[in-house]
Amino acid sequence: MTRGILGYIAAGLAGLTAAAHILIGTFDTVLPLWRSDLPFEIQGALQACFHFVSLFLLYSSWSFARAAPGAAAIARLWIGFGLCFLAVGIAGGALWSVPQWLLLLPTGVVALAAVRPRESA
Repeated sequence: MTRGILGYIAAGLAGLTAAAHILIGTFDTVLPLWRSDLPFEIQGALQACFHFVSLFLLYSSWSFARAAPGAAAIARLWIGFGLCFLAVGIAGGALWSVPQWLLLLPTGVVALAAVRPRESA
């Protein structure tokens, strides 16, 4: 992956997604989870998953900006994650209730476009 403009755009989108996940997700997901009656084993596992995703999103931004090895695989994961949210939203009849796909899909596509020249060489 070269550090072209597409790589920097993907890094910016990934950073924006990470910030939204951490800032909005804390209030939308983590705090209600803490207030729930779920056993700690479930709460703890879900909270850890939330933080796994936070780390992945932050690492993705760094990876896209630095043209790190593996950026193409990370971009494909973004597309896959976006498709998961899209499918869940469509299947649940509430596409706009899970808008994560709006950032995941474009970020993955832009990042993948940024890595394509190197992969075909």
